[in-house]
Amino acid sequence: MSLMSLAIIADNKSELLALEEAFKAISIIVHTYSDFTKINDIETHSMVLVVVNDDNLSQAQDVAEKKDLFAIIDPVMNEVENMAFEEVFMRPLRLGYTVDVVKQAIAQQRQHQLMAVINFGKSLRLDPKNSHLYGLEDKKSVHLTEKETAILVFLNQNKDIPIPRQKLLNEVWGYADNVETHTLETHIYRLRQKILTRLGVDDFLVTSESGYVLNF
Repeated sequence: MSLMSLAIIADNKSELLALEEAFKAISIIVHTYSDFTKINDIETHSMVLVVVNDDNLSQAQDVAEKKDLFAIIDPVMNEVENMAFEEVFMRPLRLGYTVDVVKQAIAQQRQHQLMAVINFGKSLRLDPKNSHLYGLEDKKSVHLTEKETAILVFLNQNKDIPIPRQKLLNEVWGYADNVETHTLETHIYRLRQKILTRLGVDDFLVTSESGYVLNF
């Protein structure tokens, strides 16, 4: 299996260097850019970490539709939390936490590359290797983030058993300290919206008093 790589986009040279050195220290292949001018090169990499601002927000969102994109933002841009980013890091940036989050996502992607396709009844099919969810009737598909893929994989491994929020949070974000349930709820909301609006399937990911469970 090829090594996973990370493209980092930041227009501040000192910040770019700090991020580059931090990821290289844990043996992740890093490609650095000051902007989106080499978008075709960036899209060949597995994951993207971008310092998002008002000027590049639209470009970042476009890339996030195809790739796992992590966004670093200032607090004044809170509205991006509901966009299709893998994770949103607020400034002031906690470098160690940021590295841990991306490292875990890369580890999950490697694990998913070894997994077989999963059928959810007669309506949906998940390809963990490519992080794509397919509608079996109309053949439409949608790209999922690694976290969204991990949520579906884990829930499928525990069929018919509602998984408590904290347990699911620990399984998908288990490496990180001080991760709040709001983070999980945001990902669940985005995942449901993707499945409903793009694949036309409702009531697939159900919330009960005991937690989350797949309905198929």
